[in-house]
Amino acid sequence: MTKNTLFYAGIGALLALTGCRKDPLNNLTSEESRVYITNRDASAQFSSYGTYSLVDSIAVISANGQFKQRTSADADLLNTIETEMNKRGYRRVERTENPDLGLNVSKIDVSVTSIVPDYYPGYWSMYDAYWDPFYWGYGGYNYFFPTFYNVFNTQVSSISIDMIDLENAATSNNQLKVIWNAQLEGDNILAPAAARLAVVSAFDQSAYLGTNP
Repeated sequence: MTKNTLFYAGIGALLALTGCRKDPLNNLTSEESRVYITNRDASAQFSSYGTYSLVDSIAVISANGQFKQRTSADADLLNTIETEMNKRGYRRVERTENPDLGLNVSKIDVSVTSIVPDYYPGYWSMYDAYWDPFYWGYGGYNYFFPTFYNVFNTQVSSISIDMIDLENAATSNNQLKVIWNAQLEGDNILAPAAARLAVVSAFDQSAYLGTNP
């Protein structure tokens, strides 16, 4: 597997602030605090997939429990993901139409911070995978993450997008393999405008995504 590339929103501002503020990290604006992290399975051939299915509601994972919801903000977030997938040549189909890819979307609200190499995306290690594989028609399967180098920082709300390889699920030892993951973090990240920008940025920094990348 490969170490993922980390892109930090507002990195230039952080560097500038370092020289003139005693504690620059305590004086960030909401925009400067946002971090967009993308991980991928280096063995995945993203151009080989053609269709995808996207969940119709969002999993909320917090210290108080787990549940699904679809608010107007959630619908806007899902629509943005659909737009970005379509722009890259993928075609959305129903989950009953044997899509090549499945996309799960979660909002996480926990208080954990760590920077750990060779680490699975943190919220899955803290909670059982909330999106039941039965949702994709694969009862008895588990989610599997390739080894990622991961910065996991959820002191504030965050959004996670997981792209699952459904095309090869039958030959993957009863595992649904996550081949791409985006973690979007920072102040007010759940606000519709901030969430839209974060999703677009995550896709833009993942140039390998697309039927003809």
